[in-house]
Amino acid sequence: MFALSKLLPLLVLPLGVALLLLAWAMARRRWRPVQAAFALLWVMATPLTAQGLWRWLERPWAPSRPETMPTADAIVVLGGGRHPAPGPLRRTEWLDADRFFGGLDLFRARRAPLLVFTGGAIALQPGLPTEGDVHRQQALALGFPAKAMVVTPYVRNTAE
Repeated sequence: MFALSKLLPLLVLPLGVALLLLAWAMARRRWRPVQAAFALLWVMATPLTAQGLWRWLERPWAPSRPETMPTADAIVVLGGGRHPAPGPLRRTEWLDADRFFGGLDLFRARRAPLLVFTGGAIALQPGLPTEGDVHRQQALALGFPAKAMVVTPYVRNTAE
């Protein structure tokens, strides 16, 4: 089910739609759909389109000042993706570090007494610590108290 949740969306994203259209057109030897697929790929791949779509999608979730947020029992910091940098150190490169720093900002603003880091892992990179473990270590290094942090068990996605 997890694999399906990752593969099915690819069919409705611009690249998946364009590739399906190309495959269909090539099988039927029709050139208009090929042109449409190339046009779709070109338009969707331009930085102007990408930035415009990103702004439109993210507008409802613009960041707020931490001190204006309501108080809660805990601050849940979701992973967001990471990968190990090349080399023997296997340092983590974060793909969405603003989640981590946003959680720390909320804690500093005393919005909750507990930080909960989700224990996401990289399926294709066994043996690495979970994202939650990495986040906890980074928060400790920044001076946040250990007693105010919890790491969830291994999870693969937000729903889990």
